Amino acid sequence: IIDERHLGLMPANETPESQKFIDTAAKHIADQVDLDRLIGINQKTIESPTPVINNTTSSITVAVAKDSAFGFYYQDDLDAFDSLGVDLVYFDTLTDDKLPEADALFIGGGFPEMQLEALSANQSLLTDIKAKIQAG
Repeated sequence: IIDERHLGLMPANETPESQKFIDTAAKHIADQVDLDRLIGINQKTIESPTPVINNTTSSITVAVAKDSAFGFYYQDDLDAFDSLGVDLVYFDTLTDDKLPEADALFIGGGFPEMQLEALSANQSLLTDIKAKIQAG
């Protein structure tokens, strides 16, 4: 049902028909599973304390790589950034020639080996990343 390759399942951002499959699966689950009860069971678990983070500085911007090489992110991570007031700016490692202005860099999971030629060819972005790392 979901295409596979040597490192696991094909990610949704590389499989055009995946959204249709996800929508169909979601409908079947919603029709056959008592989601309110399932969520209620989950809410009864003991939650670990949330760390207190005081963001007294001005807003923080994180550059996030998002393309066919790096497209896997846990939504909880992105939501955590949002809850802390972090601004996310997305860039494409295959086509952008430099990083967007940002305070930090977040490169998620994916299959960069499938885009090795294009990633290696983007020397201007690689040079910019290296320079910004060296500059702190």
